[in-house]
Amino acid sequence: MKKIGKRDILLLQALRTNARLSLTQMSRQTHIPISTLFDKLKAHEKDIILKHTTIIDFSHIGYDTKVQFLIRAPSTIRDRLRSHLSSLQEVNTVLGITNGFDFLVEGIFQKVADAHHFKNNLEKNFSEIECHTHFVVEDIKREGFFAA
Repeated sequence: MKKIGKRDILLLQALRTNARLSLTQMSRQTHIPISTLFDKLKAHEKDIILKHTTIIDFSHIGYDTKVQFLIRAPSTIRDRLRSHLSSLQEVNTVLGITNGFDFLVEGIFQKVADAHHFKNNLEKNFSEIECHTHFVVEDIKREGFFAA
């Protein structure tokens, strides 16, 4: 675990809130010199910052159905299932979990029928799994941890 200071936290919070801010704008907000922000940003991109990305409202581009699947699988097929799930375009997130299930999978689909088709294919290709489907009806909070 890497020890980080107050300036590191301020930088990370600024990035979590709006990563599109320029270093000049971040400097004004955080009262940290631009050169220090630049150095810290470059250092953290090697370990703490995994990826710069954009959070998309998929419903605005025709993908109105978000589904979370809880999947239990025998240990003999978990690696193959993990690899398969990770390769699918409609899968947004795959998480390894505990307490009776092995994976939490978030899928993004245009229609409810597409989600059912996805689940049916998954159960056909991996007949040993148990899959529970949960349709997401509302994002209440997303990516809010450590944001200012």
